[in-house]
Amino acid sequence: ATVVVFAVLAKEACGSWGAFAQVYLPAYFVFAWWLFTVTYLQHHDKGTKVYDEDWTFVKGATETIDRTYGLGIDKFHHHITDGHVAHHLFSRQIPHYHLEKATAGVRSVLEPLGLYKQRDTRDFFVRVFVYNSTMGSRIERLAKGA
Repeated sequence: ATVVVFAVLAKEACGSWGAFAQVYLPAYFVFAWWLFTVTYLQHHDKGTKVYDEDWTFVKGATETIDRTYGLGIDKFHHHITDGHVAHHLFSRQIPHYHLEKATAGVRSVLEPLGLYKQRDTRDFFVRVFVYNSTMGSRIERLAKGA
């Protein structure tokens, strides 16, 4: 019901359904694509392990990837992109404005153990499509019995 009310009010503000579509839909699709891109890339990489029965919170958190997006994106997003591992390990204890320091600490512990992953992802626009087409998702692998 809330979505319907919002749509009707937005349509009235824009003057017509056509004007609403011209204003709202491009912004919606850009936002949806960006949210998918960041989320997918933070949780998928060529070497990402998928745990079933032996999954633990820490194992899952160390399978996430810190990705540098460049273009000021990391700073704009309060370093949730390049501080993603620390975010997963300490999401309730560390606010985003301390993620850079927390990431340095996490990296100093996990990297010598081979458990820290950081990737330069300035090619995110292409990489999300390549990874999705070559790796798919865990749901697809489960459906295929892999």
